[in-house]
Amino acid sequence: MNSPDTPSAQGPGAGTPQGVPGHPCHREHLVRLSRVEGQIRGIARMIDDGKYCIDIIGQLRAARSALASVEAKVLARHIKTCLHDAFEAGNEELVDTKVDELVEFILRSGK
Repeated sequence: MNSPDTPSAQGPGAGTPQGVPGHPCHREHLVRLSRVEGQIRGIARMIDDGKYCIDIIGQLRAARSALASVEAKVLARHIKTCLHDAFEAGNEELVDTKVDELVEFILRSGK
């Protein structure tokens, strides 16, 4: 059975705080973000302790990779819910807005 936060169970406002339409819940990512936060604190300690540069860089890459993973999951949820809901609603103006947002995001990400 799908939980309210799985993309296939998402409807407009489903799984959102106070049922805000078009904004799916991303709470499951908080655990991963907390781990990244711990990684960042660990990196700061490494710098304070004068650890080897390559070791610090390795940890920085790991933290960046973890953030990229969360970003990809949030983006996928956006496409599967927000964009999908706009199409399902048949609201051409909303679809155009969502597509424009996505294109602008992709273009900014490539810089």
